[in-house]
Amino acid sequence: MKKNKLLYKLTVILLVILSFNAKAQEEINYFCKAQVELEYNNLDSALIAINNSIGTANQDYSKYIFRGNIYYNQHKYDLAINDYKKSNNLKTNSADFELSRLYTTLNIFDTACLYIETHLKSKYRKASPIILNDSIFSKLEEYKKWKEIWKNDWYNKTEQDFQEIEFHIKNENNLRALELLDKLLSKKKRAKAYYYRSLVFYNLTDYKNSLSDIDAAIRQQSKNADYFTHKGEILLKLKKYKKAQSTFLYIERYFPEEVKNYKSLAKIFLLNGKSIEASIRIKKYLKYYYKDAEAYGINGEIEYLNEEFFKAIISYNKALELDPRNYKYWNGRGDSFLITRAFNLAIKDYSNALDINPQWGKTFYNRGLAYYNIGSKTKACSDWKNAMKYQYTDAYNQLYLHCQEKP
Repeated sequence: MKKNKLLYKLTVILLVILSFNAKAQEEINYFCKAQVELEYNNLDSALIAINNSIGTANQDYSKYIFRGNIYYNQHKYDLAINDYKKSNNLKTNSADFELSRLYTTLNIFDTACLYIETHLKSKYRKASPIILNDSIFSKLEEYKKWKEIWKNDWYNKTEQDFQEIEFHIKNENNLRALELLDKLLSKKKRAKAYYYRSLVFYNLTDYKNSLSDIDAAIRQQSKNADYFTHKGEILLKLKKYKKAQSTFLYIERYFPEEVKNYKSLAKIFLLNGKSIEASIRIKKYLKYYYKDAEAYGINGEIEYLNEEFFKAIISYNKALELDPRNYKYWNGRGDSFLITRAFNLAIKDYSNALDINPQWGKTFYNRGLAYYNIGSKTKACSDWKNAMKYQYTDAYNQLYLHCQEKP
């Protein structure tokens, strides 16, 4: 009897934990959806998603800032103010920057200056270029209180160094950024500095040193998704595909909000010959980023490999709707038409691919196969000759067997 009661209690506890985890994951999914919809400038859809993510009694201040930004972009300023103040109630000064922008927009300059000053005193303060280059604040450039605020030194020497480094990285002044980072790291080993130096080495195609620095950053700060994402990108450049796969799987497990990671994982699984795992990830990604031509192209490639040829055609259709100048999508759909014996459609797609990239030997080869199958032997032989011209040597056998000549 006691054993049954204990089992019952454990079952109830397990169900509560599972329910909590499911609710937490649902909130993450909605928040990710809201972020993507905002990227696509679908404000109404973003608002619906963030409302679902917030639900009731949500204590995540950043979600109120996010929703406030949507209201701001919709010119619903009262609602935006309300959300920004909710954020401040949860985390003091967390939305002061947003409130300053909003009151500047409303031409209430004294209040705007009050909030930017409290923002600059807070741990949430943004780098000065972000503030001073914000077009909203151009209204305040000649305002007396604004000028007085910026007479103060709000940033310490290290913060100023990082701002200068960020400027040089953004403007591709990599050697100057490297010089400053070496100097900064000689004084103190900081995760952020290692990360920035890793970015610089990456830009300079020095992937070995880039990997060494990002590992140093991760050792100091292991809960930063950006660091792991960058590491995965470096490993790809070094063609260490299994290690890259492990890195992106780590992101999937410990940073589930990083939905862009699904596309990276899909690419890695494809490179490692795991098309089923790749299919799972790219479909997850497309639930969010449904306007990404490359993702539909990857999905089409996976479906082709999985012998789902008609599904592949549909995926390539979507890719071409979004990016009709990408020859790979024309070629991919052409391959799907070829294998399903829709030869005339294949010829049309291969021709479109060659209009964009006229030096792709494999496309000439495949179009030659399509021509041969509809009885256009002369055109087929011409295409196979072009395939050989562009180093696609599989065409040799076709020329020898069907064109009565050696290339």
